[in-house]
This record gives sequence, structure tokens and C-alpha cells, in this order.
Amino acid sequence: MGVNSLQVQIQTQARMYYQKAIQSIAAKHGGVDHIPPEIMEKVKQSSVAQATQNLQNSFAQRRAQAQMMQQQAQHQAQQQQQQQQQLQLQMQQQQMQQQQMQGMNGMMGHQGM
Repeated sequence: MGVNSLQVQIQTQARMYYQKAIQSIAAKHGGVDHIPPEIMEKVKQSSVAQATQNLQNSFAQRRAQAQMMQQQAQHQAQQQQQQQQQLQLQMQQQQMQQQQMQGMNGMMGHQGM
């Protein structure tokens, strides 16, 4: 995401928070026109801060999910590698057993003569 895209997201969310807060405050002050400018400015700043924090939290959550998925993929790859090693070991053992059996059969064949 580009910087402009992030700014747009923050501004969009900040507007939502601002409008919601102003509606609530306007009800207490008897209308938007009666809200003191310093309160309007505080609401504006707090809305931007809240929107920024939400975006940062969202990024942190995505990073954590990506790390978790990467760890799961690594774990699966390790498991597959272990399974392949076990299969190779089993095949080697079977080959050795077959060779031993063939060797014993060869010895038995010589005894019969």
C-alpha cells in the first residue's frame, strides 16, 4: 500500500469517528453550532489518532497472521521431510532384508549339492 492509500484510509476512518463523536457531543451542547472550537479540535485530533491506531493494529494483526502461516508451512515441510526420510530408511531396510534372504538362499542352494 502506498502512503497516499494509507492517508486516505486514515482520513476516511477519522471522518467516521469524528462524525459519530460530534453527533454525540452536539446532543449535549444543543447542536453542532454550540460546540466550542477547542472541543471540535480535540475531537478531530482524537479521531485521527484513533483511526491511525486502528490501522496500525490491523497491520500488526496481518503481520502476525503471515508469520503464523509461514511457521505452519515450515512445520509441514519439516514433517514431509521426516516422512520421506522414514520411507527411505524403510526401503533401505527392505532391500537389506531381501539381499540377506538372497544370500541365505544362495548358501542353501550350495548345501544341497
